[in-house]
Order: sequence, then C-alpha cells, then structure tokens
Amino acid sequence: MARAAHQDERTSALPQVVIVFAFTVLVAACVVTGRAGMLLDAWGWLACLGVVVLAVVAGPYVFRWLGFHRRPATWVTLAAALALSGAAVWGVDAVAAQVWKDPWTRYSDEYAGPGACLAHTPYGDEYSVRRAASDRDRLEVAPFAWPDGYPRDVTAPAVLRLHIDGRRSLTPADEASRQILRSHGCR
Repeated sequence: MARAAHQDERTSALPQVVIVFAFTVLVAACVVTGRAGMLLDAWGWLACLGVVVLAVVAGPYVFRWLGFHRRPATWVTLAAALALSGAAVWGVDAVAAQVWKDPWTRYSDEYAGPGACLAHTPYGDEYSVRRAASDRDRLEVAPFAWPDGYPRDVTAPAVLRLHIDGRRSLTPADEASRQILRSHGCR
C-alpha cells in the first residue's frame, strides 16, 4: 500500500503544473515590468523575484486544492498547461501594453490619430517622432522626416516638443509648442 502511494505521488501532475505556473508568473512579471519601464531597474527585478517566490510557495497549495495531485502527469497535461501559460502571458502583455503605452503610441492616441486635433495637419499626417537628444523626457514631433528635414530653400515648420510624464497626457514643453497646439485647436 505504501509503495502504491509513493508511485501515485511520483506520477502526479502537481510538480509539472507548478513548474509551468512559476515560469508563467516569471515571464508575466517580466512583461509587466518591461512595459512599465522598470525591467532594468533594481525595483523591477525585486518585484519579479518577489512574485516568483510567492508563486513557488503558494502554487503547490493552490494546485493541490484544485486536485492536480490526483491527476497523472501526461503529455496532454503538460501541453494544456503550456497552452494556458502562453495565453496568460499574451493576455498580460495585451493589458500591460494598454496601461503603459510608449510615447509614440500616446502621441498618436492623444494628438495625431483619427479624430484628434492634429490629425489632418502636417503634425498628424506625415510626421516624424523621436525622443529629444538633450532631454530623454521629451518627445519631438516634426512635420518632416528626421534628420534631413525640408530642403534648405523651404522654411521648415516648427518642431512640436512635448513632455513625457509617466502615464499622464503629453504636455507642451515650451511656448512655441503651446502655440502650435492652440493654433490647431488642441487643449
């Protein structure tokens, strides 16, 4: 009887599912901290490590409660766990991409996209966006292609400079930018 219980525990799907769960949590935590811009930060790594430790500690109890210790370890169980893992990471990435948008997507959403105030202007139709070389918290938008711009004999329109402030709306960085936004009816 003791040998049958030992053999039953050895073929349990519990370790397999817990390992896949811990790996899924690790990848999802890295995706979230990466989208939030904290992946290379010490706090980001600490958050990832804490979430993984919590998953490794709590995972066996949760999956035992769900009855995985009575299910045998099979290729089907592993394939199902991996498929659910991929779907979970994909979903976490999709949500994180909406919460922590990059500055280019934010500019398109707030100013240049369909129905936005700069949509049918040179800043919305054919614009070039880059991070400012001097200040990484600024976004520069020009109605011409970087780095060449307009030919020398044509007067180039002003460059729109916007502050990037976390998840808040982009704001004008100087008076010229405020004037550009006002002239096109932006807030």
